[in-house]
Amino acid sequence: MPERMTPAELDAAEALAAAATEGPWRKHDIGGSGAQEPESIVVHTGHFDWEALQDGETSVAWMPRWDSQEDADAEFIAAARSLVPRLVAEVRARDEVIKAVRGLVDDWQGNGNSCELGDPTAGTWHKCARQLLRALDGAPDE
Repeated sequence: MPERMTPAELDAAEALAAAATEGPWRKHDIGGSGAQEPESIVVHTGHFDWEALQDGETSVAWMPRWDSQEDADAEFIAAARSLVPRLVAEVRARDEVIKAVRGLVDDWQGNGNSCELGDPTAGTWHKCARQLLRALDGAPDE
């Protein structure tokens, strides 16, 4: 599993997306008339317009030759414009949920000490709280 992103890395990804050309981006195959496979691939904004592409007005990325890997790369580049901001927002929302759950567990541990009250199940509840905290930290179960 990849390392978790730091808040600074998340901020950097958000800044990169904010600075990029507005989207959505699209992939367009360019080829000669009747060609079975395109000669090149362009990632562009808006409606496909050959003259605007040649003038550099709408192109974002240009792959000068075509192969299946470049086709997949172009699809990824085009999708990234919309995906990155959504993924950053999703990560931030999940971080807030994790923060709220951690606060609830911490509060329960601090204020709900049923051991002192003679609760025979207190050990189980404290073990559950520790497991929740480990899960929130991404640590494996014991």
